[in-house]
Amino acid sequence: MNPPIIYGEDLTKASEGEIPALVQSVAQEVIEGLREPPYYVVVKTTAPTEDYSLTIGICRTIANTLPHRKGTSVESRNKISLTKVMINPESASKVSQTTNYSRTNQPLTLHTDSSFKAAPQELVAFQMVRDDAVGGDTIMLPIERILSRLKEDEVRVLAQSIFPFSKQNLPVLWSNNGVPRIRYYHAQLENANMSAVPDEGKRALSRLDEILSEESIMDRFHLQAGETLFLNNLKVMHGRTGFAGTSDRLMYRVRIYAGCLENTQ
Repeated sequence: MNPPIIYGEDLTKASEGEIPALVQSVAQEVIEGLREPPYYVVVKTTAPTEDYSLTIGICRTIANTLPHRKGTSVESRNKISLTKVMINPESASKVSQTTNYSRTNQPLTLHTDSSFKAAPQELVAFQMVRDDAVGGDTIMLPIERILSRLKEDEVRVLAQSIFPFSKQNLPVLWSNNGVPRIRYYHAQLENANMSAVPDEGKRALSRLDEILSEESIMDRFHLQAGETLFLNNLKVMHGRTGFAGTSDRLMYRVRIYAGCLENTQ
């Protein structure tokens, strides 16, 4: 499948004075794409680069677009989480630690980022600098395809705050103004103490894992060097296929709170 594309070649060709208006224009297109299915878009530029200033500029523009999260300041809205993602031999030897998986060559099952947080960031971006020629495909699964396969009782159970993400019990599913949201990372719960989770909760998680393994309902594409994937982290799950342990695949991941993306259907 080909992902929704926004052509941002002008961003890398523009003069310094032209960039702010172009960033604003691309950011608005990204917002529109992330507010409706499939809740992700790819911005294509002319050449790969390790300069992530444009990606951060787009993310901060989105984060400062109304409506904002209640009680947030300009400083908090501009706070960025930036991670360089490439194979790290030390991380590869510690794959039992959830945060290390992204810095290995191993496949990543469908998940949402920051699922351990009571309020995960809405916006996540992946800027591809060097892709792997034969592996590392991106996989995506919007929330509607998940909900349509869950029974009503399973949705009810997954919406309870009984799942031990990090040090607190949180729901997998919840709603904001009647609009469904999701948080989930199997590896985090796999490493947690699940003894207090009732049997119906474990059964609902098992059913969710079954759904997340159905390749026929996933979107799959190869994010190429020079492309940046933007996604609504509460509305679409993401993962990747594996690739060679000798790969020089390199990308930058950006996470930021963006209250304007809560205005989704």
